[in-house]
Amino acid sequence: SMSNIPPNVCQAVLQLYGNARRWDLLENGLQRFLEMDPNNVRARIDYGFVQIIQNKTTNGMASIRKAVELGGEQARAILREDQRFGQLRQYPEFQALVMPAQPIIKDDTLPKLLQF
Repeated sequence: SMSNIPPNVCQAVLQLYGNARRWDLLENGLQRFLEMDPNNVRARIDYGFVQIIQNKTTNGMASIRKAVELGGEQARAILREDQRFGQLRQYPEFQALVMPAQPIIKDDTLPKLLQF
């Protein structure tokens, strides 16, 4: 179990898997990492990437969606700038997911009820 491994050691092992392009091991390791730290947005994004690169696109998109749910605009910004997701940018589903949240448009056309 990974739960008794210090986080920095765990991270180093995951980094080695990534450097070696061992996507299968990395996916497995990230899954276990997320069991311990389910709200880790960065880990969710990495997990999504690793799933997508192995052609598990449906799972990968679900992981990315979860990252956006957890991280909001910060997660969207990371996903927009992360070069690893370059190929996904052509897909409407990905575009919709990472678009900046719409700013609230102030509507001054309603007359004021009260003046103060």
